[in-house]
Amino acid sequence: MKCLGHFSVFWIVLFVFIFVSISGCGDNLPKRVPVSGHVFYNGKPLESGSLFIQSPGQRSSYATLGPGGKFTVTTFTENDGLMLGKHQVAVISKEDVNSKTVKWFIPKKYSDIITSGLEIDITGPNNDVKIDVKSEPGEKYPMIEKF
Repeated sequence: MKCLGHFSVFWIVLFVFIFVSISGCGDNLPKRVPVSGHVFYNGKPLESGSLFIQSPGQRSSYATLGPGGKFTVTTFTENDGLMLGKHQVAVISKEDVNSKTVKWFIPKKYSDIITSGLEIDITGPNNDVKIDVKSEPGEKYPMIEKF
């Protein structure tokens, strides 16, 4: 019977060790969920540029646009996603021609989270976020800005 007691203690200790090992301590960072999607400019995929994503009191996030306007969000580690909640978004699509000239591929207002008017609400993992940016009637892009 004494052996059975030690045997039981062994299995309990082993179970606790395995449970702690599997659950680990995590990365000690806020919980994130995978987030990806597409950006469209006047209904067509925007394949060049980046996203800047901000939520008050949280770390900024970013994503690079690729073929088809596809993006995947990074906050702490590559493609780790976003924290839950509402986030303001800026879309930057430009080329620095030289130190005094910038070529904008979309309206400049989208390059700032304050003026973009873009927001996403993340309630869980989402691989189908759609961000639409548009030019005003009569605006022609790309547009050259000289300083």
